[in-house]
Amino acid sequence: MAGTRSRRNQLGLTAIDLFCGAGGLSEGFESAGFEVTFALDRDFDSTETYRLNHPTTKVEQASITDYSPKALARIAGEVDVILGGPSCQGFSTHGRRNSWHDPQDERNKLWRHMAHIVREIAPKAFLLENVPGLIYYKENRAGQTLIRRFEKLGYRCHQQVLLAADYGVPQLRRRVFVVGIRDDCDFAFPQPTHLGGWRRDTQLQWEEERKRRQLLRHITSWEAISDLPRLKGGLGSKSGRYGTAAPSPYATLLRKGRNELLDHEIRALGEAHARLVAHVPRGGTWRDIPPHLLPDRYRGMRRTDSTNLLGRIDPRRPAYTITTQFNNVTGGCFTHPYEDRSLSVREGARLQSFPDGYRFTGALSSRCRQIGNAVPPLLAQHLAYAIATAITGTPQRAKKPSVVRSVREATTSVTLPTTATRKQMVTQPRRDTGPELAVRQALQRSRLAFAANEKPLPELRREVDIIFRRDKVAVFIDGCFWHGCPEHTRDTKSNTKWWAEKITTNRERDAETTRLLENAGFAVVQVWEHEDPEIAAIRIERVVRSRKRAKSRKPAATRRR
Repeated sequence: MAGTRSRRNQLGLTAIDLFCGAGGLSEGFESAGFEVTFALDRDFDSTETYRLNHPTTKVEQASITDYSPKALARIAGEVDVILGGPSCQGFSTHGRRNSWHDPQDERNKLWRHMAHIVREIAPKAFLLENVPGLIYYKENRAGQTLIRRFEKLGYRCHQQVLLAADYGVPQLRRRVFVVGIRDDCDFAFPQPTHLGGWRRDTQLQWEEERKRRQLLRHITSWEAISDLPRLKGGLGSKSGRYGTAAPSPYATLLRKGRNELLDHEIRALGEAHARLVAHVPRGGTWRDIPPHLLPDRYRGMRRTDSTNLLGRIDPRRPAYTITTQFNNVTGGCFTHPYEDRSLSVREGARLQSFPDGYRFTGALSSRCRQIGNAVPPLLAQHLAYAIATAITGTPQRAKKPSVVRSVREATTSVTLPTTATRKQMVTQPRRDTGPELAVRQALQRSRLAFAANEKPLPELRREVDIIFRRDKVAVFIDGCFWHGCPEHTRDTKSNTKWWAEKITTNRERDAETTRLLENAGFAVVQVWEHEDPEIAAIRIERVVRSRKRAKSRKPAATRRR
């Protein structure tokens, strides 16, 4: 996409960007052949970044509310398309406070200012981008209000949520786009070029659908960043060299023959957070960390809540949404796939599809914020091509979007579990989990003899995790969610009835197991996975030694009998 500046006038179409940020939308539209003549943003670093990368565009650091519609119309002149991504925080799940939408929040009124400018300039089309919360609030009430406002101005409006990964961006980023076109023009959102699964447990169905529609596979996160140098033990630098040759068509597209690598920097990870992410496997999250090591704020969380916190990127899949704080491992799935660190500034830019020649200004946190706020330029290019086709009535004049193939296209199929394997994954017992191993390790210091994973009675429906045969003590290390820990029992966000029934069934099975063991003379100890293994081991040891003392006090005749 970089290097398209000389083609800006091939369309003869102009655009202005009213909430330009670092310039993701503008980069995509210029790549399609538009000339962006004016850009506006209130953030200083964002406008400095924009000026660096779009030197011929007039850029103003100001809020849209600082200008009257007539004043902006005089500055912009005749314009074919108006672009805008009004602040989304009022509708974002990250930005909301007590409800999806606060009518007093000024951030939710910025689109109205954009509507006033559209009315004054009367372009051939406009594009408005926001978070999906805009249309989720009260069954799309906010979205319909917005659309009615623009329809009154003479525009036929089209609204759709697009997934960036479906257009070759290695990121599962969902955003809503509203496109308004003058009534005499026909518009259709761009068709996906790629397809893949949103969730791991539906990969098979998505792969079958992808083959049926003859689409390309999603670009993976590792295809996007694997050629960037390792930063283990270092913080990187603002400029340097690539680690390897371009490993994929996607990396080749963004490098454009460059030799200098910019912004491959990270913030030092604190010792406490480094210890936590060291426990997280690729594709894992906070739920993979031993519960007793987690900070207190995680104690009351359901296992189905905040599923990406402290997440490590799965190199075989696209990344999750790159937010404004992707340099913070605690804020989402931002841990490098193979190194115990956050993503670098350039890695975030790669996952957003910014070309490597794109330069960012400001402190590291500011550069991350600019990247996270942006519309991926590659997705913007697809939208620009669709709008240009609608306005001109022909697709030949616009530059076609870049479409890159995944390196996995060379293989005949994606490795997916068979039906038998999937069934086994659901039904197989969990053995030797992290909490179990931690408690066993702590017990070894007591020098008490024990065994693991045994069924002392044939009628038991589950194995005993730790068993002291001679003293007849059975220990179970139970997961808080599956076994209904009273400290962490909460309703799930979805399928609540099904999960409640499942947990009730587990509790009934556990009660039956305890009854059978106690009838056979065993003492049963239950340890929850959130407990500190050292404290749990002390509790178990006390029970075992108490049994030993009680046994030694029995009369000899009683023992013989």
